[in-house]
Amino acid sequence: MTTIEEVTGTAIFRIRAGGSAQDLTVYIVRNGLPIPKFDAAGKPIPSTDPHNPGFAEVKVLPNGESLPERFTGGDFIAYLHNGQGGQPEMVPFYIGIGYTTYVALMGNATGGGGGGCGG
Repeated sequence: MTTIEEVTGTAIFRIRAGGSAQDLTVYIVRNGLPIPKFDAAGKPIPSTDPHNPGFAEVKVLPNGESLPERFTGGDFIAYLHNGQGGQPEMVPFYIGIGYTTYVALMGNATGGGGGGCGG
């Protein structure tokens, strides 16, 4: 008999900008399915396509890392709406059955004020 542990793997998502990044929600889609569309407030719009199961949402904790998340094996894309440089960021990754995959995204650090190229 096959158990759920035998057909799944684990992923942990890290945002290099840390827990102070502007966007701490990573959206996961199976490779080949469309990336979610977003409304003006930056919230994902659920798919109405019955053939598209949608996406998973993973929250990154203040330490810059998510809790372990289980997925069935296969190819996926991690999507951060407000990623590096304030632009969407996509990182492809593979979930191996029985393994843990670490997925690193740059993220967009919140502005600290000051600095720059002044002289």
